[in-house]
Amino acid sequence: MHPKYFGESHDMAKRQAMEWLAPKEPWAAHLMWFNQQGAEPPPNFLQDYEVALGVNHLGADAQDRGTFLEAAQNCGEHLLLDPDTGLWTPGTSKHVTFEQFVQIVGSENRRGKLTLIYDQSYLRDGRNVWEQTEAKLWSLRGLNLNIHAAAYVLHAGTFVRMIWASTDCMLITRATQRMQEESGYPFCRFVDDGCGHVGSNE
Repeated sequence: MHPKYFGESHDMAKRQAMEWLAPKEPWAAHLMWFNQQGAEPPPNFLQDYEVALGVNHLGADAQDRGTFLEAAQNCGEHLLLDPDTGLWTPGTSKHVTFEQFVQIVGSENRRGKLTLIYDQSYLRDGRNVWEQTEAKLWSLRGLNLNIHAAAYVLHAGTFVRMIWASTDCMLITRATQRMQEESGYPFCRFVDDGCGHVGSNE
């Protein structure tokens, strides 16, 4: 999350998604504002972000990639990862890599907790956003590390989606179907890893 993007409509979507996925439960967030060449965030940026999204910011330095993984693995709350671009391999300063994401979701400290990531990374390979999202979720399951995941497509044209994951299969199913029911949004916007987390509207 670069400060210049703070307050855009996707931030409202992140907050609402957290409230649907785990209502009345605490969330933490890591802004992942890396490699900004010593740039200082605007005054009160972290505090304003916490208030706007209803989260606690992890104690790790938002600009220090070296502290990111350990801090995220040790987080005992539901966790929002908020990189500029999203989930990808190989990673850059604007991404969380698949390896990092799996390490975070699979951490002992995160049992029974959701990890939510803002993601708008994609390949120009002719597949649409649903096909690429499904492929990402299937890749997480294919690692045989007991990672379950589902996603919501925010904007098909720009491949923006939110992905949530956990080692708890039923947690993902309950959270996903609660979001489906409470949001009232089209079920076709939801994608899962093939384990039936997304309910049917038939």
